[in-house]
Order: sequence, then structure tokens, then C-alpha cells
Amino acid sequence: MWKYLRSKRTVYSTLTILALFAAVYYSPGNIEIFDPIKNAISDFDFTDVVFYSFRNGDTAIDTNIVIINIGNLRRAELAEKIRLINAFEPKVIGLDANFKSERTPEQDTPLVNALREAKSIVLAAQAKGQSDEDNPYLRDTLINSHPKFFSPNVTYGHDDLLLDDQNSKATTVRKIAPQLSIRGSESKPVPAFAVKIAEKFNPALVERILKRGNEAERINYRGYASKNFITLDVDQITPENLAIVRGKAVLMGFMGATFEDVNNNEDKKWSPMSRDLSKSLPDMHGVVVHANFLSTIIRGDFIDEMSDWVATVLGIVVCFLNVALFFYVEEKAPEFFGGIIKLLQFIEAVTLMFASILLMYNFDYIFGFGLMLGVIILAPDLYELYESSYRFLKTKLRNAPRIPLDKLQQPHGAHQR
Repeated sequence: MWKYLRSKRTVYSTLTILALFAAVYYSPGNIEIFDPIKNAISDFDFTDVVFYSFRNGDTAIDTNIVIINIGNLRRAELAEKIRLINAFEPKVIGLDANFKSERTPEQDTPLVNALREAKSIVLAAQAKGQSDEDNPYLRDTLINSHPKFFSPNVTYGHDDLLLDDQNSKATTVRKIAPQLSIRGSESKPVPAFAVKIAEKFNPALVERILKRGNEAERINYRGYASKNFITLDVDQITPENLAIVRGKAVLMGFMGATFEDVNNNEDKKWSPMSRDLSKSLPDMHGVVVHANFLSTIIRGDFIDEMSDWVATVLGIVVCFLNVALFFYVEEKAPEFFGGIIKLLQFIEAVTLMFASILLMYNFDYIFGFGLMLGVIILAPDLYELYESSYRFLKTKLRNAPRIPLDKLQQPHGAHQR
């Protein structure tokens, strides 16, 4: 085996296979040929297996966060609930709502006053439009609440969930941008809704996430509201139930008319926690998605991902080792070459997938095995293509007519006329 690892032919074969692999992957025809497959699996991420199979309800309740359903409360009614909650001194209240338009004074005035009286309020702003395809973290406009609802203690954060605008209802929410830029705005980038809440809860938390320098952070989902967070329904916002909000981060948002309104899919998103791979119905309300991201920030349970260059290097190494192994098997057991290689493909692919699950489950680390898996799947066929071409050319060159050397030599003396 050692001689194949040192062989120049192994190196040449590896480089040729990688070139063919790149040609297949980046060719224009590939885009059209594999479109049906791409569309079918475009919203599948292998790490979702960890969330819906191993962490679904198994994580502890995050006691730093209280999620409160606002149901169909009108603005004046919502104002009364905010006053009640604020009386029990939460650290911050995040209100997943946008009051962009004015209503009657009877509705707006109580809400304006309640917001001003609260210790700290964060409202949700809608980041809209992505006309720059090269920059997924630049939005065209920011739709905010009407200016009258703001005061020094009332701030905002963007509620963008990095969804595919053309297919947002069937896109799984895995990442949130800690901050987004707004086109034409000379001010600082707009922080995410959960990031702004975290800043009010503990400013050091924001320093930690921004130091990571990631344009988008994966949400390390704890789970659903009913299983993994402290929750109150709209009719439970009463003094006898609100002692639990003291010193907590409170998130208020729509979760159905009541918790019993389970078939109401308004503002519901797809999360990796869902076991329904057919995507027939979304599974998690937007405010709960924000709560999961807030939990990730507060606990520091960030998910790290393998960098592209490391994944590329590993892919090249795997390709080289496999080519050396192909040469070895072809020499030692040529009659069983096909069967042995298929078995090795299966073992390597399963090993990669299990390694990915274990790293995600135990260390919150995403193992970028896509290129390696592609190499494992395509390398045998590309190797056979390379070897057959190599043998064909070698045979052709061996059988080519040879021109005697004296025929190529110019006679000495004067030039013939």
C-alpha cells in the first residue's frame, strides 16, 4: 500500500479525478440535469437529524426566557398586559410585533404610554427586499413601527430569518444574521431582534456573538415553547402568574388565538425540530424561533462550522487515499475490484454521516463532509474513466508506427535542389 501512496501515478490520477469532478459539478448542463434532485433536497440539512431525532424535547427548560402569547389582543388591551408584566420587573420585554401604521387615539395612546413606562422594550422591525444577489445580508428597506411608539427605553431589532423569499413558507429556519445592513443607510447595521434583547439582558452577550465575526449564526434549537421554555397564554397574563418574569427576558408574540388554537399557522415557520420531512405544515411560531436564538446567545451554545478551505483539503486527501486504495485493490484482487470498492464506498459514506451526527450532538460542530461524500460517490467511476483512457492512450502509443531515425536525419553536404 505504501508504494501507491508514494506513486506519481496516484498523484496524477487524483488530480485528473478532481478536475473531472469539478467539470461535472460546475458544468452548465449539470445545473439542468440535477435540478429536480436539487429542488427535492435543497432544504434538507443532514444536521437536522440531530434536532428532530436526538434533541426533540430532551433539553432542559431555559429559565432565562419567558414566552407570552399575545393572541388577538388589540393595542389598548396589549398596553394593559405590558403594564402588568412590567410591574413584575423583567429585565427586558421583546415584543414581536410591528406598529407601522397609526390607529385611533383610543387604541394607540394607551400603547404609547405603556411602552414609555416600561423599563426596556425591544420591537421587531421588518427588513425587506434583497435586490443584491451577491450580498445576502443587505436589505433594501427597513419597515419599522411608527415613530410615536419609540422613546429612549424603546428600541428595535430586525426580525429577518434569512428565508428564501420565493419559497419562504417551505424554507427551514436554521440561521439568523446577528446584524443586517440596510441599503442607503449610513448608520450602523441593524441588530437582530434576539441580539438586541440579549444586549438589554446582558451587554456582554452581544460582545461575545459579534466577536465571532459570523455574518450568520446557526440557531442551536432547544425545542418547542411548550417543552423547553416557560410560557404563558394570553388569558394567563394575570398578577398571580407573573412572578416568574422577574429578572427574565420576556418575549411576547403571536402563538395562535390561544395555545388551544393549534391549527392556526399564521406566523409559523419550519424549524429543524420538525419530524415532518414532507413539509405539509409549519411547526414553530416566529416568536419561538427568536426565543431559541436568544437562548443560543444567552447560554453561549453557538454552533461552529468547518471552514470551506478545511473541507476542501480534507476532500482532496480523501480522494488521494481512495485512489491509492483503488490501485492496491486492482493489483491484489482485480476480479473482486467492483464489489470491494462498492463495499468501501458504503462504509466510508456511513462513517462520514455518523461522524457528522456525533460531532453535532456532542460538540455543536458541523462537519462539512459534502465534498468528501461527493468524492467517495464519484471517485470510483471517475477512476475507471481515467484508467480506461490511460490504457487506451498507452496502447495507441505503443502500437503507433515508428519512423526510423535515419529518415529523420538531414543528409550532410550541399542542399538538394
